[in-house]
Amino acid sequence: MNKKPLFYFLISLAFFSIGCENSNDALEEEKRIVYNLPPIDSIADSIKNDPENPELYFERALRLSQNNHHKLANEDYLKAYNMTKREDIAMNYVSSLLLSQEFKKAIGFLEECIDNHPGYPEFRRRLGEVYIQTQQFDKALEHYEELVKIDDEDFEAWLEIGMLKAKMGDTMSAIQAMETSYAQLPIDYTGLALANLLIAKNDAKGIEICDMILSKDSSEFQTDAFYLKGVYYKTNNKPESAITQFDSCIKRDWKFVDAYLEKGIIYFNQQKFETALEVFTLAATVSHTVADTYYWMGRCFEELGQKTEAEDNYKRALLLDKNFYEAESRLRNLNNKST
Repeated sequence: MNKKPLFYFLISLAFFSIGCENSNDALEEEKRIVYNLPPIDSIADSIKNDPENPELYFERALRLSQNNHHKLANEDYLKAYNMTKREDIAMNYVSSLLLSQEFKKAIGFLEECIDNHPGYPEFRRRLGEVYIQTQQFDKALEHYEELVKIDDEDFEAWLEIGMLKAKMGDTMSAIQAMETSYAQLPIDYTGLALANLLIAKNDAKGIEICDMILSKDSSEFQTDAFYLKGVYYKTNNKPESAITQFDSCIKRDWKFVDAYLEKGIIYFNQQKFETALEVFTLAATVSHTVADTYYWMGRCFEELGQKTEAEDNYKRALLLDKNFYEAESRLRNLNNKST
């Protein structure tokens, strides 16, 4: 019998045990220190005098969380929940688990809560959020679809279904879900998400939604609706109308880089290269970290016959985004022409 595999298994197990012991020792040492410091020390003394009082454990958990001792807080939240079975304590416990990056434990606990508290839908909603956070979109979708089975007027769940369907590439189903959400409660966030999908499909209903949002915007805070209208008009070969919308967007938010980019591209396509370069230069002034601004500046310089400046800007774009294929390709072509 070959004993090497068994030997290595035992060695690995020993190191794992030591690691667990070290982790437990570190946690116990943290307890020893933290429980004797304000504002934890006073509540720790109260727990010693009244160890069967769940409110004291809950209060200590809250104080520990506020002071970023999430692993210690987890123990107290769970103890308080087990003593009371209160939904609010359970939700605090889940938040603490997520802050301490214990996603599997949070998922398992939420699944138990769904079984134990069937009349409290927030556990299912929270589980959906955790699945989204951990990139498990199919599982998240299952839970939001269960929520709308329970309450078909749950506009938040319909919105999440729409967002998930969009992530998964099912645009038509995403639009239907968001339309349901928006019809139930026409808030700007939902309307803009819906308009974005509609305009991406070149559907004029997106313009109607943007206009509705802007008509209610008495504080003149809204910018995204102008931007989306600009994208629609640009796609439909109405450059002047598009520029008007992008200018309205920039007027309200001078840092809206994408509006500068779209406006500059219109001028570039019209072969107004100097005007386009001015717009892209403004975009680069607004933000030095957007690779597209330098790429389009490079395109303008290239068209104006200024190859050195074009090369410099393509290189800047690649410094910001090493996977910017278009910038790399144009830089390579310029270098080939000069050799």
